[in-house]
Amino acid sequence: MKKKLISLAALIPLLAISSFPEAKAGQSLFAFKIDGVKWDLKIDKSGSNAGKLFLRKNKKSTKCKQYVFDVNTAKAFLSCASKKIGKKYIKQYIVNPIDKEIPGSKKFIMAAYNLI
Repeated sequence: MKKKLISLAALIPLLAISSFPEAKAGQSLFAFKIDGVKWDLKIDKSGSNAGKLFLRKNKKSTKCKQYVFDVNTAKAFLSCASKKIGKKYIKQYIVNPIDKEIPGSKKFIMAAYNLI
């Protein structure tokens, strides 16, 4: 059972990438503005970072770049994102778009949101 879970976890970044075949390393999946700051939720498709989700602030700095494939990794990503954009915006701008756009993410992203 543990080997199956590890194998599944290894596939999640690949599934996330294949969900967005048109996305490039620098292409935004979701864009939003908070207090005049432009944020982009992105998925990286380049090299050793392929499959990592991250936030981009004002098209300049990268924040919270990491793989998100289960409740623990989603919690870590959401915790980081909440420190950057504010917890009150997490559900609207991070959780809901991920839930809608990444197949199979609903259970773990909502569970993670309830833990932060």
